[in-house]
Amino acid sequence: PMIASTHPWNYRNRIQLHRDLRGRIGFRALNSNEVVPFEDCLIADPKLNEAVHQVRREPNREDHSFELSLDARNKVCFTRGESEDRAFSQVNPYMNRDLVNTVVQFSFGGAAGVFTQNWNLVELYCGKGNLTFPLARQAGKVIAIDESREALKEAENFARKKNVDNIEFMASAAEWGLKTVLRRGIPVDILVLDPPRRGAKDILDLILVIKPRVIVYVSCDPSTLARDLKFLVNRHYQVEVVRPLDMFPQTYHIESVTKLVRKNGN
Repeated sequence: PMIASTHPWNYRNRIQLHRDLRGRIGFRALNSNEVVPFEDCLIADPKLNEAVHQVRREPNREDHSFELSLDARNKVCFTRGESEDRAFSQVNPYMNRDLVNTVVQFSFGGAAGVFTQNWNLVELYCGKGNLTFPLARQAGKVIAIDESREALKEAENFARKKNVDNIEFMASAAEWGLKTVLRRGIPVDILVLDPPRRGAKDILDLILVIKPRVIVYVSCDPSTLARDLKFLVNRHYQVEVVRPLDMFPQTYHIESVTKLVRKNGN
């Protein structure tokens, strides 16, 4: 069943804004560079809406694109420029708890720690460690892979702060990270991946070579998920459970977590 959102409004902790040549601030229209002004964004945290009004009261600013976000202390952060190259993080902190719990449950299936402490887990597209650290509490060894050095730097600092010593962070594209794992001969019990909207088409063949017992696939795009699941199901895996989450209320977007298990004898 769908995990419904407990906060259907004012849930976003990050928004990307733009200023046009007339000085108006807003979002870009769909498939366009046109700026659409707004009074308040009904799905953004109220603190972010207050920050937007503050920026509008500063007429001498010349920031054509900027991001407003809330940090871990719930304080507003202002970042200039586009956000494509920044470290990814979930925008809905309320539903993120359900997402993390679902991924951990699907990964370990309620197995006792005496067993899971012997399991190796590889996580692709780990970002700042949103899923990494909860997974590391139960796994014996975690190899967390992401191509964003900025994200991994934050994750490594957090690991040192919390004295977490069973995570190996690898700055690499997913394909080369998997090739490194394969070259080192590391057996993979669980593979967790949270790819961007384009999915994981480019690494599916490598996943088959590595042969994880369990695959936990986090997706924000049902169409690319369906494509990738079809490939895996036709090649030695079966879908055990799919759980959708209403991560983006008031939009058509949906998050989901899928658990696949390797068929016996393959």
